[in-house]
This record gives sequence, C-alpha cells and structure tokens, in this order.
Amino acid sequence: MKNKPFPYYEVPQFATISELLELTKNKYSEKIIFRTKKKKGDEAVSYNRLYDDVIKLATHFHQTYGERTRIAVIGENSYEWIITYFAVVCSNNIIVPVDKELSSSDIAELLKDCEATVFVYSKDYDDIADDLGELISSLACINMKSLKSYIEGIAEVQKIDTDKDSPAAIIYTSGTTGKSKGVILSQNNICADSRHSMTFVYLYGRTIALLPFHHTFAFTVSVMCNICNGVDTLIAPSLKNVMELINDFKPTYLAVVPMIVEKVDKGILQKIEKSGKKKLLGVLDKVCKPFDALGIGLRNKCFSAIRNGLGGELDFIISGGAPIDQQIIDRFDSYGIKIMNGYGISECSPVVSVNRRYHYRVGSIGQALPEVKVKIDNPAENGEGEICVQGDIVMLGYYNMPEETEKAIVDGWFHTGDLGKIDKDGFIYITGRIKNLIILSNGKNVSPEELETLIGRIPGVVECLVSEEDYKLVAEIYPDEEFRATQSDIQAYFNEQIDQLNDTLPPYKAIAKVTIRDTEFVKTTTKKIKRTYNK
Repeated sequence: MKNKPFPYYEVPQFATISELLELTKNKYSEKIIFRTKKKKGDEAVSYNRLYDDVIKLATHFHQTYGERTRIAVIGENSYEWIITYFAVVCSNNIIVPVDKELSSSDIAELLKDCEATVFVYSKDYDDIADDLGELISSLACINMKSLKSYIEGIAEVQKIDTDKDSPAAIIYTSGTTGKSKGVILSQNNICADSRHSMTFVYLYGRTIALLPFHHTFAFTVSVMCNICNGVDTLIAPSLKNVMELINDFKPTYLAVVPMIVEKVDKGILQKIEKSGKKKLLGVLDKVCKPFDALGIGLRNKCFSAIRNGLGGELDFIISGGAPIDQQIIDRFDSYGIKIMNGYGISECSPVVSVNRRYHYRVGSIGQALPEVKVKIDNPAENGEGEICVQGDIVMLGYYNMPEETEKAIVDGWFHTGDLGKIDKDGFIYITGRIKNLIILSNGKNVSPEELETLIGRIPGVVECLVSEEDYKLVAEIYPDEEFRATQSDIQAYFNEQIDQLNDTLPPYKAIAKVTIRDTEFVKTTTKKIKRTYNK
C-alpha cells in the first residue's frame, strides 16, 4: 500500500483502569491475555481472571490503606507486577513504579521524596526490602508472593469510585543530565495516551513484553494497549534469551527500544557476511520493489531465512525511547518487517507521535497523536525550535516541585526540552536536546545527536559521544572489542574514518579530535549515556 494519509483505527472509549478492565472482560472473557514461563510449567491468565484478581486486590488495598496512599512497586516483569499497579490505582491510591536497577539508597531517597508508605516487591528484591525497612521505619514492605492470599481472602469485592483526573501514578524520570523528577499522571492521562496510540497503530496477534514495566513506554504499549486489543502477551522477566523467546513464541509484533533492534540488526548482518549472500539480498530487494508498489508482497518469501530467524511471524516493530538509525529501518523494511518509530516523554504519558504503517515520513518521528497538539516554540529561520505539547496526555505536574512545573508547563503547553521542527504535513523531526546543544566560538549551534548518529554508522563503533573542548568538537568512541583486535592501530583507523566523515559535513560541524575509550560509557537505567560523566 502506498504511503499516504490513512484512516484512524476505531478504539473503545475508557478514562479509567477499571473501565478498561470491565470493558475488555465483557468483550474477551476467557481469552488469554498474559502468559508467563515458570519452572512448574507455563501459566496463562484470562481476561476474567485479570479482572477478578485486580478488583479483589484493590478491595484489599482500600480496606487496608484507605485512599491516596503512595504505594511503590519493584520487581522483574510479572503478572503480579501488573495486578499490583492496577489494584493500587483502582483502589484510589497512587502507584509509584520503581526502577529495579536502582540501589537501596537511591530507592530510599525516591520513596522519601514521594512520601510512600507501602513497598511491594518480588522475591528477587528481598535484600533491598530489608535495607529499606532499616532506612525508612514507617515503610510497610509486602512480598508479591502474599498477593495471592490477599486475593483469596476477599469474600466480597468493594465498589470503589475513582476520579479520572486525580493523581494516579508518580513516575520518576531517569534523565541524562539532571535530578530525577516525579511525574504525576492521572488515570485519564494514562488511558488517553493508550487510546490515542491505538488509533494510529493496530496491534494484533501475539507479542512478548520485553521492556521493563516501570518505564511508561513499556507499560502503555505492552500492557494497556495489548489488553485493549486482545493481544496474547508473553511476559519476559528480563532481556535474557530474547532470541530464544522470539523463536519459541513467534510474535507478530514487538515494542522495543533501539538498543534491542540494533543488536538484532548486527546479528543479522554478521550472518549475512558469513554466508556470502550480501549481493544476493540486494538483488532480491530490487526484485521486490516493483511488486511493493502493486501491493503484492514477495518479501516474506524472498527473505524467509531472515524472517524465520525472528520467529517467522514478525510483522512489525514499534521502536521508542531513543532515536533509531534510518538505515536500520530501511534494512528491516527490505525484509518485510516494518519499524514504526515514534517519540515520547514521561511527562506526556509518554507517547506523543509515531510513524504509521501506511503513513510515515523518512527521518521523522511521525505525526502527533489525535487530540494532541505539537508546536515549535521560538523557531529559528530553518523552523527549528523547542518541541511543545498540549493535550490530555500532558502530566498534572512534578511532585512537590511547583517551580519546575511552572517552568515546564506554560499556558497549557509542556516544554519538552527537545529541539525539532515540523513539516507542512505535520510530521515532526527531532534534531537534538536543548541541554546538549553545543555553541561554538563562531556562534554556530551543533546538536551532538546528529553527529553521533553518523559516527555510529562507522564499522567498529559500539558507542560514541560528541562534546566540546576549547570550542572544538570532540568525538569519544567505544569500539567493538572483536573489531579492535583486527586493527593494528585503532586510533589511526578512526582518525581516517572521521576525516572521511568530515569531508561530507559543513566545516563548523567537523570533528577536530577523536579519543578512544576502553570501557563503555556510564549510562542511565534506560541505557542512555550520561553526558555529565562522558570523560
């Protein structure tokens, strides 16, 4: 099908979690929504059971802790994690998802900041729960293994009214340059973002929930949207054995971050090189293109070997959380697997825009979701400025940070801190981050992200970071260890590669110096490089 405006998909209306659960229970009943792999055998959960477990656990939370209590949850992806989140919100309390990679002291500071008094954890976090019990005397710690007994102990469920516009969740950001902030989201924020996202992207079949649920992108797509669309979802507790899970469960789609796609892409390219069939794939791509225009799909058959290595049923990938190289998108497109990249931020619940399957623009992060407005604040001559968002997906504010909230939300518009531009058809392009912007001695502004993408395409580069030193651009590169071993002088190799790149760039964007790292960059828990620790 040609790339052109495409009608929105029809989506049921719901403004609260309980409305979503009741709606889908009535629609899907005994259909399986979640699966988990356990030592004693796989466990399958139906919509009926999901609804019953959440309502009963919500009754327990309400009877035990009342309302507006901050209840934190930590653990690997699991069914118990999901029902904890839902039950807290449905009991008119406030959920605080905790990053499972944080230290005990960092978690303690987070819980003190949001004034949490209850901490729900999985068995793998017994030690952290013990530490927190010593650090916060008023904290009630609950092991997830207790949830089953709480659910079984409820003889009669309680009808609990919840306000769609009141605080329902506090999500702590993991920024690359500053202190984490507690983003306050309402049920309407969370539900609206799910609804709007589904009008753009139709989810179906089977999928694997790979990303950690405490990230808003993972929870919105892999939990909320999957429930609404009846997607059979295998819950992966971690990112271990990803390819084994994919080949076993044979998903029709995946929601991931670029890091996962990049690793899969690298593995495919290595296999192609070893097989000596790189030229053949190029020929097959040319053969398929005329048939693509006619709506005749030959790619599934022509690239079946690659597709079978990804389970054989993978139709599309939703990529979010960070920029993804267009060359990777193009390669997967040639295999018959569509990558739909988008843009989001926790303060916007989080999805703001996404490229659609049949309506996209190369290099963009798609159009704004329905009922969401995006504008460019104070644009330069080239149309570039700060991306601002307005709509029912925008947060209520930052917890206990009124001044930061006032700076971020001005006249109803949330200022993202991201730089970008919008074309005449409403497609949005990210060009960088305001805090990362490098201002040279000649007054020129350089977005390091643009150069990092180009450097990342150089063979042998695993990670890179562009910064400024004495008003000149410096590229710091962490090379692939196997590739490093093949080079007699790795510094000379990258110097030559950067010189070739500089020939394609405007003089003011030229890299003046290249340094080589022996270790990976320090990263946030969302695997983004911490720019404050780049040297």
